[in-house]
Amino acid sequence: MKHLLVQALVCLMAVTGTVAHAQQREEGNIKTEDVTYTDHGTKLHGYVAWDATQKGKRPVVVVVHEWWGNNDYAKMRARMLAGLGYIAIAADMYADGKMADNPQNAQELSGPFYKNPDMGKQRIEAAIARV
Repeated sequence: MKHLLVQALVCLMAVTGTVAHAQQREEGNIKTEDVTYTDHGTKLHGYVAWDATQKGKRPVVVVVHEWWGNNDYAKMRARMLAGLGYIAIAADMYADGKMADNPQNAQELSGPFYKNPDMGKQRIEAAIARV
C-alpha cells in the first residue's frame, strides 16, 4: 500500500487534458468543476481545477485525498496545482463522494485499499481517464 500511495502522490502525469463544462466555478483564472466518472461500474465524484488562461496541452496531477475522503483540503490542493499550470483532479477514492467523520469510519473506508491495492490504482486510472 505504501508503494501505491507514493505512486499516487508522485502521480504527475504527462497526460493531455480536456475538461467538460458542467458545474463550473471560477476563482480568478482558476476554474473548477465537480465531475462524475466510474471505475468498473462504481460511481465516483471528483473535482477538477485548471487555469482558464492557459491553452494547449498541460500535465495532469491526481490529488489523492487523506483518509477522511475527498474533502475541501484535497480540493484546495487541486486549485493550488491549477495555479501552477497543471490540470488537477482531486480523485474520489472511496466512491460516491463518501467521507469519514471519525477515525473509525475513516479506517472502514480506507481498509479495502489495504486488502486490494489494485483498487487504488484503478481509481487513480479512472480519474486520469476522466480528465
